[in-house]
Amino acid sequence: MPSATTEPLAKQVRTLGLVLFLLSAAMYGFTTYGGVRSSDSEVVFRVAESLARDGEFSVEHELEEWKAFGVAYGRGGKLYSIFGPLESILLAPFVKVADLINDTGWYEPYIPILPLSQFTEKGFFDLLQRSTTKNPRPHALRMLTSVFNVLVTALTVFVFWRILLLLTKSLPTSFLVSLTLAFGTLAWPYSGTFFSEPLATLLVLVSFYYLIKSDNDQPGVVGPKFHKNVFFSGLWLGLAITAHITASLFAPFFAFYFFWQGVGDNASLWQRLERAAVFSFGVYLLLFLLGLHNYARFGDFFETGRTVSATSAMLFGYGTFVSPIRGMFGLLFGAGKGLIFFTPIAVVGTLMCRSFHREHRKLFFMVAAAVFFRMLFIASRSDWHAGFCIGPRYLLMVIPFFLIPIALWLKNQETVRFGRSFGLMTLGAFLCSIEQLYFSLGEIFSYLQILKFAERWKGIDVFESDLLYLNWAYSPLLTLKDARVSPFLLRYSGHSVSELLLIGAVVLAALFLVLYLMIRKMPRRELPVTSMG
Repeated sequence: MPSATTEPLAKQVRTLGLVLFLLSAAMYGFTTYGGVRSSDSEVVFRVAESLARDGEFSVEHELEEWKAFGVAYGRGGKLYSIFGPLESILLAPFVKVADLINDTGWYEPYIPILPLSQFTEKGFFDLLQRSTTKNPRPHALRMLTSVFNVLVTALTVFVFWRILLLLTKSLPTSFLVSLTLAFGTLAWPYSGTFFSEPLATLLVLVSFYYLIKSDNDQPGVVGPKFHKNVFFSGLWLGLAITAHITASLFAPFFAFYFFWQGVGDNASLWQRLERAAVFSFGVYLLLFLLGLHNYARFGDFFETGRTVSATSAMLFGYGTFVSPIRGMFGLLFGAGKGLIFFTPIAVVGTLMCRSFHREHRKLFFMVAAAVFFRMLFIASRSDWHAGFCIGPRYLLMVIPFFLIPIALWLKNQETVRFGRSFGLMTLGAFLCSIEQLYFSLGEIFSYLQILKFAERWKGIDVFESDLLYLNWAYSPLLTLKDARVSPFLLRYSGHSVSELLLIGAVVLAALFLVLYLMIRKMPRRELPVTSMG
């Protein structure tokens, strides 16, 4: 039972967590595109449609604008997605509800301003011609369900807040750094997409949350309760893998941490192996289900559909292993994908690792190794750039880990330089948020498509030698201001991306000022475990 002194703190923790979730959801919802803009996402969405309406994982048709992409023929001659199934499964109830709403015909008066999804009903061509769609219902359906990643990303911010509370036991530090993740990183622009990375990031963080909670397990406790946090960590990471297969890159590092950390200083070899095995079993359960899913579709536990057709794999660039030099340069410094340009707060986190290393040495080495390995693995793939999207999409899952060192450094400044350190951090978060607002305001997907066609007329292949992702002439950092306005709530405001960015900067400045004043009033003492739930 919480004591009388911890109950007010526990209530404040719950209130601030709710504030973070609602504020993030509101901002994400206000800047979301309102539809499906990428070919990957359209395939995932069509699987969700099929599940909602027919209870089938197969899809009826290939993408009309890009035949055979993202699908492969499986058992019974049916078409199946090559992407992870979890997002489609979770999207299905949203589709079902949206279908019921669409039955009312609510969208009829709004057809001229309905957000056009770009890979259905010739949406991209209607978008180019600024014409009205002849079949509005599919676009209305996608608009209603676009709330999915808004909620997923807001939940990601909430889970990250809980992680920071465990690591820092500080309200002001956890709140400010969680705000930085919400608005100062690529989490914001990706909340307006149907990509699987936001969902996988959420699930990886939930797994990491239970990993940290397991550090508080008591060595003297035995039985199922003792392994609960370890098992849940594995289970949630397994779920992340079913959303995006590359979440599996975290598994060996999390498993090794459970072995390395043990249970107290005198943990036996058997106890260490037991914890790693329990975690691995949690992951295995979901991998086994994923294997069954693959077997039911393609007759092979390990076939996701990517290698069914060698022609499709070559034509669509699903990815092969290459030298990592170009990819690593592109992921870090590339004009169109470089992490230091598209999420500069990650650089700050890298430079502030001392507190993290000193206070959580084993956790620090595990996180650093997992992040580096993921970057190296992605850099070693020919599709390291992740195609048409904003910044290094395949690194989205590791971005929260760059903010943990900042939180631990900031915690140590609370008692000595609160005003200066928290003021500078708030200013930095505000400046990074302006950049992410910029990425959210410009319609990057159609812009890149138009750029591709325009350069092709000039005889320039923007994909040759990854020109589109490495050449500053094509960088969204410099050119996205010329794109169409992306958020459907702002699209017909009459303002350009630059004008909306200026207005948004003023709004963000006021918001961060209010939030900074809130943070100054938060208690600066270490939170007891009972107040964190």
